[in-house]
Amino acid sequence: MSGNLKYQINPGEDIAIIGMSGRFPGADSINAFWQNLKDGVESITTFSEQDLDAAGVDRELRNRQNYVKAGGVIEGIELFDANFFDYTPKEAAMIDPQHRLFLEQAWMALEDAGYDPDRYPAPIGVYAGTGMNTYLYRNLMSQGSLLQEGGGYFAMVASDKDFLSTRVSYKCNLTGPSITVQTACSTSLVAVHLACQSIRSGECDMALAGGVSLRIPQKAGYLYQEGIILSPDGHCRAFDAKAGGTIIGNGAGVVVLKMLADALADGDQIYAVIKGSALNNDGSLKAGYTAPSIDRQGAVIAEALAVAQIEPESISYLEAHGTGTPIGDPIEIKALTKAYGHNSKEQFSCAIGSVKTNIGHLDAAAGIAGIIKTALCLKHQQIPPSLNYESPNPQIDFEHSPFFVNAKLTDWESDGKPRRAGVSSFGIGGTNAHAILEEAPNYRSAASEPQGRLIVLSARNKNALEKQAANLKTHLENNPGLNLADAAYTLQVGRKVFSHRLFFVCRDNQDALNILNESAKGKNVFLKQEEEKDRPVAFIFTGTSGSMDNKGSELYQTEPGYRETVDRCADFLHEIIHSDIRHFMYPDLYPNEAGSLRVTPEMKQAALFVNECALAELWMDWGIKPRALYGLDWLGECLAAYIGGVISLEDALKAVVAGKIGAVDGIRLNTPQIQIGSGINKGWLSEEEATDLSYWDRSRDNGDKGALSELLPDNRFVFLQIGPVQNSNFDNEVVKTDQPLFSSFDESVSPIEASQESFLLLKTLGKLWLEGVFIDWEKFHQRENRQRISLPTYPFQRERYWIEPLAPIATKQSAASVSDTAEQISITYHQRQDLSVEYVAPRNEIERKLAAIWEEMIGIKPIGIEDDFFELGGHSLLATEIIFKVREEFEIDVPLDSLFEKPTIANISAYIEAYLLTASKQETAASDDRREEGEL
Repeated sequence: MSGNLKYQINPGEDIAIIGMSGRFPGADSINAFWQNLKDGVESITTFSEQDLDAAGVDRELRNRQNYVKAGGVIEGIELFDANFFDYTPKEAAMIDPQHRLFLEQAWMALEDAGYDPDRYPAPIGVYAGTGMNTYLYRNLMSQGSLLQEGGGYFAMVASDKDFLSTRVSYKCNLTGPSITVQTACSTSLVAVHLACQSIRSGECDMALAGGVSLRIPQKAGYLYQEGIILSPDGHCRAFDAKAGGTIIGNGAGVVVLKMLADALADGDQIYAVIKGSALNNDGSLKAGYTAPSIDRQGAVIAEALAVAQIEPESISYLEAHGTGTPIGDPIEIKALTKAYGHNSKEQFSCAIGSVKTNIGHLDAAAGIAGIIKTALCLKHQQIPPSLNYESPNPQIDFEHSPFFVNAKLTDWESDGKPRRAGVSSFGIGGTNAHAILEEAPNYRSAASEPQGRLIVLSARNKNALEKQAANLKTHLENNPGLNLADAAYTLQVGRKVFSHRLFFVCRDNQDALNILNESAKGKNVFLKQEEEKDRPVAFIFTGTSGSMDNKGSELYQTEPGYRETVDRCADFLHEIIHSDIRHFMYPDLYPNEAGSLRVTPEMKQAALFVNECALAELWMDWGIKPRALYGLDWLGECLAAYIGGVISLEDALKAVVAGKIGAVDGIRLNTPQIQIGSGINKGWLSEEEATDLSYWDRSRDNGDKGALSELLPDNRFVFLQIGPVQNSNFDNEVVKTDQPLFSSFDESVSPIEASQESFLLLKTLGKLWLEGVFIDWEKFHQRENRQRISLPTYPFQRERYWIEPLAPIATKQSAASVSDTAEQISITYHQRQDLSVEYVAPRNEIERKLAAIWEEMIGIKPIGIEDDFFELGGHSLLATEIIFKVREEFEIDVPLDSLFEKPTIANISAYIEAYLLTASKQETAASDDRREEGEL
């Protein structure tokens, strides 16, 4: 153990990995990555002549004997979902593909963790790094005029490493520290270390950490030269006698981190635990700037062990840096042996491996690939094979070390203690990082009981929603033991709500599969496109217009929130009516007591009140807070008075039994806390009326309550009928607009389904969610022991956003031909999407010129004269550049505010036409004046 630590972790400061996402060669998901690791797949591509032609590799170069035509490739890097992240097509095409890939993975990692940042109450940080922007050098640098737009500002923001992390923070609405890390090969493991430190210091509650590296073009090889780190044959043979170097790989990975204690308390899934980590640098005491150092590698590993406060013998797997170089591998094993302080396998032995043998060296993303692999090993309790290992490098003394290369898939056995692993990542330039991981503590959520579950899905468009439903179906098929209650919970609390929405209620996994199989036909699913969020709700209390008919019996047994209110009311009423109201309300539960019960009118009225009161309290308990209350009759108004804060529950119950509020001795009337519809003036109940006993007596005898829609003409309101109603004309009499109206108990369903009240209640809850009503899902599940689980993440609808280099690289061009094309912009225009207005074509020359400017700057064609600039993806920076070009084109000082105030081509055109007309009149007047002066 090290005696002088830079810092020390206090007990209880372990960090949990609660979410992961990644794209690696041969694997577009974490699950596919793990499958490849288990199967021992070497995900290295051998490039064809067509690949090399497309990449622009010179034929003379590629035909050299030492040219290696191999690499780790990610397919489709030119594709991106610009609409999802609100980028214009032109912006998306200019952004470094590394940034785009990392942004998608960051979103997916948050969803994998089960968190919507908009609803998370604490800061979330971002620590990440990226490789060199080869897209800028190869593709954009040939576009001279493109790079100069906005004085080069657009290109800088789209291309520079500085903006990787802050781009994620902006697009995902993360408010914690946002820091880009750059330490070459060790970048992403350093990012993980810094993120852990930030969480422990309280700078953020959660953090994303990771890295990305894409070399453009991907399908281009390299010239092998002895002494560099790249392999002579396109294979990485870490620790093997034939090791000659590593291979270039491309990829990205992100983990979501959180304090372990918080993760356990919040019901998070946990892949693994980070016990501790450490950083250092080689300094100058080594062979050269790019050379490794035995002493400093050993020191950082020893410090990580000390920080984690564990014994080296407790580590049973080590994910090595493992580049497969003849010099680097022996140095790494010597450093490990020195750090672990053992020179034999007698006391303990530790398996080692290197993910670089599978996917190549991912540069800035290499460390995070090692972290993700190791976390998956701990989760699945298996160690995958390190590939291409046959016999040890003769320069490595494995015999006098505790380490051995794990060359086959092995079950990770345990001696009853937690499995632990180390992860190393060393950067060119000498920044070294090491982390200690431990398997997650045992934790299981409660079993999914056989009752209704509400499944909600949403997306930015119809195609994505359909794909989401299909992905969920596949996931259920592949995971038959999935806890459906946890799945429903995760989808409710852990996904951002978009405008295209779908929900269904199911009983179990098979029922969910059946519904998803029929979803394309619209059976048993509810769909809507709704932009609204946090729509206001009005509670309608049906009062005596409803009937009990054993209503609420199932809810009383299954919903604790409903039962608690009923019990509270029943206990109080017992002192007044000298009977247990529950015996009347639920005769199926109390058959003996109900049979001998003497039912009075007061008991019937009290039962109706208690049922609706319990339902209202239940809805509010789930976060549905009414902004207006309306009673259909006097009993309904008593309920509204209680929920609105005018009277206490006890006084309300006394009034219901007495049949009159004024009959309650010592009643206290308060001003309403929620607006209540008046039963007399057909308006809103005033403070004076609410606190006037005579008002309530007069209201008791007034039968005509009027239409609620007259009080709430705002079409944003959603009406929720709290109790049952038997009046078939209820909709027309109370709600006379097209505003949505829902009932706690849908009377239109079949008698069999109606007996399952919780199922019906979930359907109503789903309909409210569909309409944009806020639901507090955490409170909805507050009496359950639920856990976030890994589910399919958002299905991005990717399109091609790519700027090709102008001059072909593989063929020779004359200087003249290059010059002729130097000012061309190789931009692909994207079709106009559905907007809030129909397309209107330009009608005159001014509008046509303006449309051309907008199309060029935004990257969409055609753009109509009534299209909203901001709906097209515009923003303040782009507005500045568009106005600059408009001024250049028309030689008119068009104010920037004009685009913000009236963001359409038609309005800008009207401004220009008015300006030109005024200028023309002024010129005519001046000409007339000059002519008159000449005549004089």
